[in-house]
Amino acid sequence: MRVPGKKRLRENVQRWLKSTSQDPAGRRMLKAIKVGLYPWEYWRRKIAARNLLSGRTVGLHIDPETAYRRFDASEIPAIPALVDLCRDIYADKAKRIEELRSSGNDKARFLTELLDDQDLVRYPQLVDFALSDALLDAASEYLGSLPVLRRVGLQVSMRDAGEPRSSMLFHRDPEDYRQVKLFVNIFDVDEACGPFSFIPADLSEQYFRSISPKGGNHWRRFSDAEVFEHCGAEKMIQAIGGAGSAVMADTSRCLHFGSRVHDDRFRLVYMASFGTYHQLRWSPANYFDSSRFQGDPVRHQVLTEEGRDRGFA
Repeated sequence: MRVPGKKRLRENVQRWLKSTSQDPAGRRMLKAIKVGLYPWEYWRRKIAARNLLSGRTVGLHIDPETAYRRFDASEIPAIPALVDLCRDIYADKAKRIEELRSSGNDKARFLTELLDDQDLVRYPQLVDFALSDALLDAASEYLGSLPVLRRVGLQVSMRDAGEPRSSMLFHRDPEDYRQVKLFVNIFDVDEACGPFSFIPADLSEQYFRSISPKGGNHWRRFSDAEVFEHCGAEKMIQAIGGAGSAVMADTSRCLHFGSRVHDDRFRLVYMASFGTYHQLRWSPANYFDSSRFQGDPVRHQVLTEEGRDRGFA
């Protein structure tokens, strides 16, 4: 069957853009194009973030150098209620977990997403938590722009007999120059549970300068040996702690991995992902019921559908 000319051209352009977005110069060019296509949104969101933070102290300040912040229920009192809800959902999804793990999808064997868009309508508290003042302030300050909430998830990691691979290896997320991901431990997490583990952004950037000072593909997977040769293992931070312990991190700047579960342990985390409107590369995103916030221009903008599928590759 012959592919129509426009469709073939679009596919060729998408392939080229995807390959270009691995190169530092190409990424800068693509970002400039994105901002150039929607310049009003760029400035509108910067102004909105400035107005949001005016006269306020950001309690969950993310250090711009290290690009992470740890916290717990002492700083966000809503965390215990979130933990209870996520535990109930996890109990209800036991059958789905087994179905996904046996589906033939390799990643589902060690990391399974339990939520879909309908779940987020059924449990609006999951979205409301991500839209709390403390988290929106933190993301807006760090990104320098009113963010787009791209995903809310409940992810379970379980032991897999295979070798570490995919997201179990050190990597950086390629969607953009900056983003903020939130991880809340729903049960106690120790090293055997396969915690989210990362190298702070300043040390990650130092690592890339040492291995490839002129650029190159920084978006592949890296072995522990490669990373620890230039950045000692003692520099790695693990998101271990009791139920309700949490971390926000820029996964586009921090080398990280997760889900290296040992023995019969598991890890359950609530996850929320904040990005910019002008995200460089396309990534899967939830669709939220923004109509609930018609009278709240800030949260309505954060949930807006515009920009959610405007990635180039």
